[in-house]
Amino acid sequence: NQALFEIAEDALLVVRVRISELDVVRLQTGRPVAIRLDAYPGAELTGRIRRIFPSADAASRLVPVEVVLDSVPDGVDARPGFLARVEFALETRIGVLAVPAAAVGMSDAGPFVYVVAADTLSRRPVETGLTAEGWIEVTGGLAAGERVVSSGHVNLRQGAAVRVSGAAPAGG
Repeated sequence: NQALFEIAEDALLVVRVRISELDVVRLQTGRPVAIRLDAYPGAELTGRIRRIFPSADAASRLVPVEVVLDSVPDGVDARPGFLARVEFALETRIGVLAVPAAAVGMSDAGPFVYVVAADTLSRRPVETGLTAEGWIEVTGGLAAGERVVSSGHVNLRQGAAVRVSGAAPAGG
């Protein structure tokens, strides 16, 4: 009365993740997702949402979601039990103003950027939106075409003289 072995079908690999009730309402079955396996850090796998469970866990308020792997690149031997990281695109915005994430500093007063105008720095508070892939949406306080310092806020100060070198012209 003991199991001697288990039979497994590994032709269809499924990742089960738990998603916040706040985010799961924006997911749909069939939607594509990006998957990364810790065993293959440089490989990008694709999948799609196979199933969204009908109820959340009462204690955690997390909803199980199953993602099926659609494509596995050559040289990647994905196996059951590997640690997978799944990235869902919860919201997409087109034509927004965005700056590199490193360009936005934080203070007690909120987020800010340093704008270069007439070869001097101006520290300007900004309103931010979504953050994705190293970029932050700016919803207020900055206009398209303005130059911002992309990193190094620690040593900068309001009114400091700057020299822009090797930069693309504004708007280009």
